[in-house]
Amino acid sequence: SDTDWLIPANPAYFDVLGAFRKKKTLCWHPRKKMVEGDTVYIYYAAPYSCLICRCMVTGFCPDGGTKITLQEFYDRGRYPLADLKAHGSNTVRFVTRLPLELKAYLEGTDSEQ
Repeated sequence: SDTDWLIPANPAYFDVLGAFRKKKTLCWHPRKKMVEGDTVYIYYAAPYSCLICRCMVTGFCPDGGTKITLQEFYDRGRYPLADLKAHGSNTVRFVTRLPLELKAYLEGTDSEQ
């Protein structure tokens, strides 16, 4: 499949950064049609309002959740909401497929960089 996903996380409800610092693989509540090999970008809501990491779907959990494994942390503010919107992402309030324009930007393959 190799689909890319953008998923929101709210630091007021779950400390994703802290969880990934303790272990590299987390069980995420089941979402959409994610399959092994898909890339997941996690967007942290306010006060961060930026992407915080890139992960890969590496399997499924006994409870039906999606197993995601950390690939890279991003510095706070490296990919702020304004940049995401400027590269084709209209919202990060719910799980969405990553727009191709935003994928190119995040992978450094767009023509603007």
